[in-house]
Amino acid sequence: MEENFFEQELRKLFENSETLGDPRFTGRVCVARLTDTTNVKLSFVTLGSADTYVGVEAKVFNRNDGPIDTAIFRFVDILGRKAIPGNPNFKEGVSPHFWRSNGKYEWYAYKPSPGDFERLAAAIDSYLEIFQAPVQAQDIHQQMR
Repeated sequence: MEENFFEQELRKLFENSETLGDPRFTGRVCVARLTDTTNVKLSFVTLGSADTYVGVEAKVFNRNDGPIDTAIFRFVDILGRKAIPGNPNFKEGVSPHFWRSNGKYEWYAYKPSPGDFERLAAAIDSYLEIFQAPVQAQDIHQQMR
């Protein structure tokens, strides 16, 4: 089955994450394990404009007891406004986002680089580490050194 735009972009962010255990990508979400009883659901969010996706929402939940926490990571907060050289319509740059145009989803004016995806993933991973058992988080930091 061919991946949709959402799955492709979620994979760029989370497929190689050391924080997420057994990430699963389907439709417009990524669901992964943080601990034996804690999972996270990651998806893109619109924040008020239909079909204009401006960030990633992380919903952390206990499989038995339900919701624990939710956080939204706006692309512009992590990546900043991006210059569009030679385009007089964006003198102040553009807030990174993707949208639906002519029936398909695509990044608007600025397409994030692999480094941008790494920065986004690192910010979200840093938040998610809070919900891991202290030993797991400590092991991950020791492995990264």
